[in-house]
Amino acid sequence: MVHEYFHFPPEQVERLLEEAGVRQVAEFGLGREGLHPGPDEKRDPKRLVVARKDLGAANP
Repeated sequence: MVHEYFHFPPEQVERLLEEAGVRQVAEFGLGREGLHPGPDEKRDPKRLVVARKDLGAANP
């Protein structure tokens, strides 16, 4: 079994979030030490972005 994956560059993630109408609320790096704020490209093989869509007062 082969598992393939890829990562999006940060600029593309930001663009995709904007196109989807959501805003980033937090960003973390994920490395051998676990999850921590402030991702570092040299230290962290993965990045976790937390985003939310504001529904506004018109939507219950």
